[in-house]
Amino acid sequence: MILLDEAHSHYEEALRVWPPEKALFDWANIIGGLGELALARFALDQNSYHLDEAERRLLDAKPVMEKGHEPFVEHCDDLLAQIAAARASIA
Repeated sequence: MILLDEAHSHYEEALRVWPPEKALFDWANIIGGLGELALARFALDQNSYHLDEAERRLLDAKPVMEKGHEPFVEHCDDLLAQIAAARASIA
């Protein structure tokens, strides 16, 4: 869990360096990374809060990536499907 905490801190720092008004695609990539990180946290503790965070982050990043980063859009869709499956398994 310590490594996930460190990764989260680094992502948050990157958001300060690359805000959306300066580097929109970098920002979206960082936001997507935070979503993926939240999904990894869910895998460790099964806290549905992490699914909510992962979904929110990925849905924030996806519209930006749809403007020109097709591989990331596909990855987002895969992660969102994993989130849906995880929700179904805990319901």
